[in-house]
Amino acid sequence: GPTTSSDITLFNALDTKAVVQLTGRYTVNGLPTLSRTVEINPRSTATLDGATLGIVADQALGLSFSSNQPINVSHVQRELGEGDAQSYANAAATEWFLGDLFINTASAGQLYFETLYFHN
Repeated sequence: GPTTSSDITLFNALDTKAVVQLTGRYTVNGLPTLSRTVEINPRSTATLDGATLGIVADQALGLSFSSNQPINVSHVQRELGEGDAQSYANAAATEWFLGDLFINTASAGQLYFETLYFHN
């Protein structure tokens, strides 16, 4: 929505160009699959926002990537003055630690909203 913005950053630490294929699938039926190819110069980053990727506004999207060489991917989302960030692992896990900072319980549900996404 208008109070939320997201960016994805792709980092190529190697000495050759990385070619990254981004594929997005919406949770709503009928919307087209998003497909973008991004070239990242050696030892460089590319930061893309939803508008640059052509994401349909106000629609949930699962985004996956494949690359011709190892890269690092991170994501940040800003909503209602707060931000959440995540970097992606290349191996599955059976446990994951989630941390949170101070929340004023008197404002929970009014000023603070927490969203967790689990994909299998």
